[in-house]
Amino acid sequence: MRLEEILTMEKQYKFLVIQHGYHPYADADSICMEYVAKEINKRNIPIDFYVYKHKNDEVDKQDGINNVFYFLNSYQKILLNLEKKGKPYPTLTKRQKLIPRIKIKLLKLLNYPNSVDILSDTTNIKKVLNRVRIENEKQPYTHMINVCCPFGTMKVATRIKKAFPNIKWAFYMLDPYEYCYFFPTEKIPKRKKRFKKHTKNLDLLVMLHGIAEEHDRQGYDNGFKDSTLRVCLPNLQKPKADGKSSTTLLDKKNINLSYAGSLWKKVRNPDKMLEILGSVNLPNMRLNFFGMACDYLNEFNKTLDERFVLHGTKSHDVLKNYLSESDILVNIGNAVPNQAPSKVFEYIATGKPIINFCVNENDTSLYYLKRYPLCFNINVTNYTDKDILALESFINKNKGKQVTFEEATKNLQEVISENICAKIVDSVLDC
Repeated sequence: MRLEEILTMEKQYKFLVIQHGYHPYADADSICMEYVAKEINKRNIPIDFYVYKHKNDEVDKQDGINNVFYFLNSYQKILLNLEKKGKPYPTLTKRQKLIPRIKIKLLKLLNYPNSVDILSDTTNIKKVLNRVRIENEKQPYTHMINVCCPFGTMKVATRIKKAFPNIKWAFYMLDPYEYCYFFPTEKIPKRKKRFKKHTKNLDLLVMLHGIAEEHDRQGYDNGFKDSTLRVCLPNLQKPKADGKSSTTLLDKKNINLSYAGSLWKKVRNPDKMLEILGSVNLPNMRLNFFGMACDYLNEFNKTLDERFVLHGTKSHDVLKNYLSESDILVNIGNAVPNQAPSKVFEYIATGKPIINFCVNENDTSLYYLKRYPLCFNINVTNYTDKDILALESFINKNKGKQVTFEEATKNLQEVISENICAKIVDSVLDC
């Protein structure tokens, strides 16, 4: 069959995507779906995004490729307002996270004017369904993907599938659900029942490698063994530019280590990493923190070594320049065994040396970094003085080193973004 005929056939497809946030929203899930969307767009297939949370200034739009429809999520709106006040989600206490939910429930119970329209998840679903009907009349949807955050998108996808049974439905699970260790483990049986209830008409489950591995370790069968595609995060891409700045951002007299991203007390706790690097006998070493990690360290009043520097949040383009000037990049593996920090792939793409602080052998970062040529892995739960000396030696020997993207990914071909995205799209179209 000729290429022109294939493209003509594929133009008959139309995708519907439900997710939290839309690129360039700096959320790992949104970024992953952006890469998948580019593969769908490359095949001339139209996509409509239904975004289940939004910032106050976002409205429905057409970005030249995709239609984007935003729907109010009151809890996220409250969190975004807190973020504007300098209180990002990772720094909130349990009480601070709970107060918005209690407030919303009280308003519903008191039948506060307009509370049903503004606060109700049911109303959100109705709004989504109405928009789906309008857009479906213009050109029928053939496929639907709901992305991650199943607490909201799974319910919406279930309702859409019920209203439009001919749509093929794929659930792209980027975060764990049944075995989500952000929540109490005693609620796992309840979450299993909810997952079963809301996925009974699912056609394809696209599940991250780490989540699937944890299901295997737990001996858990979610009922989709014959219709599951196991993939990695599609974030490993060849840098389009070298990311170098016209001005020097970091003092070249120092050995600059850099950490970019967020920290969480239970999931990505920096205490042991700070302790270990604080023990390294290199006076000219500097550990640079970027992003919400700085908010976390300030919020919990961490006593920092004078060699550790907080730079605050930077735009992604500026951050790339800092990483480009860094001698070594630092990763803290998640304590939960089924989630990988997306920054691991951006680090690998730079070809820079990486120090990975892991908690256990099931750390998802290890799955990739053991195959990366310039990495030092150290387990924070059982390190010794010999490990600190070995780390010091690694820093001295590898400062300023860099390998090409081809060398960095020689043993990671199946993890390259384009390969994963093509595999996902092919599987969704075939389901």
